[in-house]
Amino acid sequence: AHEVHRFTRVSPETVLLAFGGAGPLNACGAAEQAGIDRVAVPAMAAVFSAYGIGTCDISQRYAVALAQAQRSATGVADVLAELLLRARRDMFAEGVQAGDYEVQARLVGIDPDGNEQTVPLATDASAFPDFMATLPVVELELAAVKRLRTGGTQAAKFEARQTAKPTGTRNVLTRGHGRIDVPVYRLADLQPGDTAQGPAILEEDFFTCRVREGWAFTISAHHDILLTHKKG
Repeated sequence: AHEVHRFTRVSPETVLLAFGGAGPLNACGAAEQAGIDRVAVPAMAAVFSAYGIGTCDISQRYAVALAQAQRSATGVADVLAELLLRARRDMFAEGVQAGDYEVQARLVGIDPDGNEQTVPLATDASAFPDFMATLPVVELELAAVKRLRTGGTQAAKFEARQTAKPTGTRNVLTRGHGRIDVPVYRLADLQPGDTAQGPAILEEDFFTCRVREGWAFTISAHHDILLTHKKG
């Protein structure tokens, strides 16, 4: 399987995240089509999905649209009690006991212009703000979460320091130049700070990353890859 994920709103800070066995192979082309100039490829790209799902938080999330008759403190209390019961049952099915997970609740209202307004709710009390009474849509949302992730503040640093050394060449078809020999770099042999210009090929045991012409790669301390595109 291969995946290329991107944000739908493109800004100068947007980074396309490419993972899977073949995602990095097509990432530069997909980024160019989307107007994105940076692509991040995790060192464990080939098993990124499986590793991520194995370490993600255990959670159950619910959303109930409130009818007019439920838009009161009593109505919110009834709906909240029902969702708390469902969360307790569903988290128990996940092997998590009551008291071992966090519970967060909030009211979400959508005004006629499509703007979202939120009000946090305490799970041991209930209330309904008057300004939400006439909104077209009001939902009560509840999330039960067992935290498993740690180290969420870690960040990869990419500092180009030295020119990467290729391990060989490969004959590939390129845009505008036909078939040419391009350098091949083994990810395991590269050092933090290694950088080089495309066209080139980056290889790992389970994925291949094609660096197109006009792109460059830099390796982080954890062997993540940052691809950057220079326009023009």
